Amino acid sequence: MSPRKLKTANVCPDCGSALNTDGTCSCRSSQDEGGCCCGGFCFGDFEPVRVKILDQDESTCRKMEQAAMTALRAMDLDAAVEHLTEASDFRACGITKTPALIIDDALVASGRLLTSDEVLRFLQDGGY
Repeated sequence: MSPRKLKTANVCPDCGSALNTDGTCSCRSSQDEGGCCCGGFCFGDFEPVRVKILDQDESTCRKMEQAAMTALRAMDLDAAVEHLTEASDFRACGITKTPALIIDDALVASGRLLTSDEVLRFLQDGGY
């Protein structure tokens, strides 16, 4: 399942109209077996973007997380953030320089802090 934009989470993918509060849509007179006409994707049944922030310094991790979350919010994407602070974690991810940012298993940057604009460009170029 791919990440889904939150701003479209309450819209029926079949007809594009707003969903009722119970997740049903007026384009169908009755609910499907699995819920509404969208097959269960109307209320956030999506996989969040996986974000890994690697650094031993807590303040650097917070700065990188802030930049990443600002970019993700700008694109209305939900995220699951993980901080990795141990050298063994860095090696397991193939990281030799920190701080580092990994989004959905793709190395975004290593060895420097990113701005939210840089993270946003990565997300846009990656088709999020």
